[in-house]
Amino acid sequence: MRAWIGVIVLAVIAWVAWPYYAVNDLVTAVRDGDVRRLERRVDWPAVKAGVRDDLSALAIRRGDAPGVVLGPRLIDSILDQMVTPERVMQLLRAERGLGEGAPEPGKIGSVDWSRINWAFFSGGPTSFLVDVKTADGKDSDVKLLFRWNGDWTLHRLILPPDLLQ
Repeated sequence: MRAWIGVIVLAVIAWVAWPYYAVNDLVTAVRDGDVRRLERRVDWPAVKAGVRDDLSALAIRRGDAPGVVLGPRLIDSILDQMVTPERVMQLLRAERGLGEGAPEPGKIGSVDWSRINWAFFSGGPTSFLVDVKTADGKDSDVKLLFRWNGDWTLHRLILPPDLLQ
């Protein structure tokens, strides 16, 4: 009986720790410029769909009639070009001043846990939400929603409402 309790406790500890490992793995992939690992940790179609929904909702809220009609096609075109592992890596390197060459390990950094407001399961045992403070601390927080689909992957990037104004 004790052996079963030990196995169950270890399984629960492993399940709780796994998404934290996934967050760290995602940040390390960005830091190291590892596009393959970034591809594995992000559910790109789901992330694109979420950003597309946010931008479409913004066009509707603004009452921009041409934006509402042309928006979906334009948004899809932009997302297909901008939200790819290679482009995200290129943008992060440029932002950090790493240029076009190979990224320098350690320059982007690893998880800065002091910028994490909250990171735990949200909405059930297969959903994990990370609430990240922005660098300047002035804007609303960015939220990263990880989902279990055989492994923990970034499923949704929830942008701050004030960014979408």
